Amino acid sequence: MNAQTLSRIELESAGFSLKGTGVHYGRARLPGRRSYLFSHMGAEKGAEYDRLYQTDPWHIYAWQQEQATLLRILATYYRNQHIKLLDFACGTARITSFLEDKVDEAVGVDVSESMLAVAERKVKRAKLLHANLLKDNLLAGEKFNLITAFRFFPNAEPALRNAALEVLTSLLSENGCLVLNNHINRQSMFHLYYRLKNSIARRTHRPTFSMGDCREMLFRWKLKITRVYSVGLLHIPHYQLPQALLRADDLGSCSSWLAACSESPTIVCRHRR
Repeated sequence: MNAQTLSRIELESAGFSLKGTGVHYGRARLPGRRSYLFSHMGAEKGAEYDRLYQTDPWHIYAWQQEQATLLRILATYYRNQHIKLLDFACGTARITSFLEDKVDEAVGVDVSESMLAVAERKVKRAKLLHANLLKDNLLAGEKFNLITAFRFFPNAEPALRNAALEVLTSLLSENGCLVLNNHINRQSMFHLYYRLKNSIARRTHRPTFSMGDCREMLFRWKLKITRVYSVGLLHIPHYQLPQALLRADDLGSCSSWLAACSESPTIVCRHRR
């Protein structure tokens, strides 16, 4: 049984509806490892995740940078435009709630009830959907000119990434932007440090996702990266740098090469013509 057959069986058993696009969906996870789809289903997961962004210094800082980046994206790509937002895998509505008063329409969708329970307390006018769009695309036929997907693709297995992109590319308008991040960027200073440390100690490396992997994934679905923004360029584990140095993210965002070396770069892509 080949990898594509395995991944299709895995996804279909999770309730996915896959179309015969001919795209290779990637290798399934090893037996005994659950799909990332099920990773945030626990009853307390929503509260735990939300607490992380309220108490952990790195996550607080990264979120501040991500907010500034999202504002830059709106100013660059959406000036004087009607904005229809889809926040895919919205979780606790961190992105949805920040953007809902800056766009004209906003929809957040997630498969986790506990995450959406927290999200409902945050949003004011955005529509939240408890749905698996890969199983039943409730939004089929609609078009969004801004789709966000944070902390999803690097965590998901290849089969799940491709199934999600099949749906998202069908929902993305012709001139719209898909905005995602790579929060476990293999080229970042943070992960280079841990890979070196783990190699010396002969420990297993934590999973990472390279920018090359990201480009290849997007290219397969006829998406072109138009801009990469730096988030966490100088995040050094266990050492609190002065705020002035942390602001190097501003410099990093002026250079695609530097931005691609940050810990959690934000990536803007569009349909390739």
